[in-house]
Amino acid sequence: MRRALIAAAAIFAIVVTAVALRPGADRASAGAPTPTPTPSGLFELRIDCDVILAGIQSNCSVPVDAGTTAVDVVLVNGTASQELLGAVQFEVINPDLSRLDAITSSPCLSPGYNCNPDFDQVSLPGASWNCGPPFPTDEFTAGPPENSFLGCYTAFDPVPIASSNAKTIGRVHYSVPLSATVGSVALTLNDSSIYDDGFGELMSCPLISTPGLCVGATINFLPAVGGPTSTPTAVATAAQPSPTPTSSGSGVAPSATPADPLFAIIDCDAYQPGIQSVCTYTLSTDSIRVGQVFVNQGAAITFRGFQYNVVNDDTSRLLPPTVPGILDGNPDFDQAALGFTFGCDSAFNQFDGVTSGGPGTSYSVLGCLSVPPFVFAPGALQFASVVYDIPAGAQPGPITLTPKGVVLITPTNSVFVECIGSPNNENVQLIPCVPATVILEGAVVEKVPEGNAANTNLSIPSANLWICEAPAPCAGPGEGALRVVEHASGVTEGLGAYEFTVEYDNFVIQSVNPCDLVFGPGGAGNARGPVDELDSSATNPDCAPDPGGANNGSCAMSLVLENLVHFGCATNGQAAGPTGDFDLASLHLIPHPDLNNDIFPGNNNGVLTVLKDNGCELVDTLGHPVSGSVDGGLTPYCRDLAVTVRILEGDLDLDCDVDLTDAQAIASRYGAFFGGLLYSKWFDLEPQFHDLDIDIKDVQKVFGRQASNC
Repeated sequence: MRRALIAAAAIFAIVVTAVALRPGADRASAGAPTPTPTPSGLFELRIDCDVILAGIQSNCSVPVDAGTTAVDVVLVNGTASQELLGAVQFEVINPDLSRLDAITSSPCLSPGYNCNPDFDQVSLPGASWNCGPPFPTDEFTAGPPENSFLGCYTAFDPVPIASSNAKTIGRVHYSVPLSATVGSVALTLNDSSIYDDGFGELMSCPLISTPGLCVGATINFLPAVGGPTSTPTAVATAAQPSPTPTSSGSGVAPSATPADPLFAIIDCDAYQPGIQSVCTYTLSTDSIRVGQVFVNQGAAITFRGFQYNVVNDDTSRLLPPTVPGILDGNPDFDQAALGFTFGCDSAFNQFDGVTSGGPGTSYSVLGCLSVPPFVFAPGALQFASVVYDIPAGAQPGPITLTPKGVVLITPTNSVFVECIGSPNNENVQLIPCVPATVILEGAVVEKVPEGNAANTNLSIPSANLWICEAPAPCAGPGEGALRVVEHASGVTEGLGAYEFTVEYDNFVIQSVNPCDLVFGPGGAGNARGPVDELDSSATNPDCAPDPGGANNGSCAMSLVLENLVHFGCATNGQAAGPTGDFDLASLHLIPHPDLNNDIFPGNNNGVLTVLKDNGCELVDTLGHPVSGSVDGGLTPYCRDLAVTVRILEGDLDLDCDVDLTDAQAIASRYGAFFGGLLYSKWFDLEPQFHDLDIDIKDVQKVFGRQASNC
């Protein structure tokens, strides 16, 4: 039955009272989503099943051991005009309580902002918005379906929504039962409608008067994820919240479990039951989630607020992504554990060189207050978590995550426990703050190109290969040829042999010409070398001549296909191999000569290609794969490189600079047009796709680039 939202809104418009927000109850949205392009010409309501990833996702995956998940309901203006929103209403239908169960928000108090569904006060700001009655609720009788309803309206604070723009209306929080199994759940929208500031209908589904689109989402439940190598313990109890021992050989002991009645601790693998204080992940892991935990080993404790910060001592290995939002940002407050009476106010993901301990560290802050107070029974309470990405280029090694500035606040607003060094008054009790260690293991093989230091984003492996022809010097980085080094890092055992396969587009790159570096003269593994090189590698300037009489091994190259080069080196003897970071091999990339006919020195010219590394293997002197190898010996990270083969804009004579010669060449053709003897597309530089004449735009493109070079 459709709820009488318009009637309620009309009554609300006549009798308006000031709405007082609970302290700390304001929450930020999960980010302004990018609308899914749909030339519908209608207003749309869409379920976004991934509230962290930007945009609107209609198909998402969640592990069955996730514990909780959430979806957003997003309004997209697919019309050509801006409208003012005065009232919104939706109902999310969940047909499968065995995999998703909406978290009960009881009691839900006026104005109904922070219940479940959770109204988004950032996308729809204004003190006169009211959600209820009826308040946001989840309705079902003896079983599915479960209907999560939200209806909100305003008298004085309509919100503009521009054409092709989107607003998040609210979020539905679900728990994932422990008994959840692999499968899919299709969430749909029903009883949904949107109204303007005059309470005229903008859309409804099912249709009342104005058609619109209501698009659901599918959540796919996958097998349990857990940590890659962290060992789960039994579920923590008040008597023994045991940390998990470290992985064999990693050299870090787990933190001791304090005997204190109350302490704060980091769980370095929030996906596993129990509390892990040492966890090992491979470098191929995308991201990890750590838990922020209080452990109560004494009597029940009553508190109404807390602050809990996590200091990460190495952002080169763990980098917390900035996720807008407070209850659902990063750190991510766990409403399932503490309920929906808490409101949070947080400066999250601070990279503060003063408070966090210096550059290269991160400081993740979360502070929340509740009305009424929360009763913390004996046991372990994971009330929030922090997600860390493992950034590109991360090196193996340990990272320490430490609770910092942890406090609990009494119902009368005084601090009664803290672990910030010393008590500030006689009523404060110091508690231990127990850190956790995350260990990254595994070797990396990556391509390091010359001449990419000026790239705008060095986190993306990329380089330019400039077309440059004789008699020009073509001596700068990437001019006429591009040197790329295959670099190894994180090798813990002495290297005895290696191999990799380079896949490239042979219509863009003519040849790659690999040769050995690590076992060559002066290389990190020279004690085991030198090895014999193939004569076919002589085109690479890095290749030293074959050492006469050397019998310490050999490097071989085989052309598997036209666009594949397989390269590897094996060594002889008992000498120790290199460890740590070193250069394996050198590639010498030559552009295909036909590209001179395909591109020209105009705007945004170039052909993008990717050099793909496949089958990277690093083995020790006895042939065993190095630590962290996967799938029988493959290196966890075998990284690719994006290469753009291009011409310097305005470089008409292909000598990698723009000078008077180029200026004269374009000036002598000024005024030429298609069909004339002086016209050539090579000199028709602007616009990008030619306008069939050589006019002042083309001349200025060259003159304005005088003295530029590759």
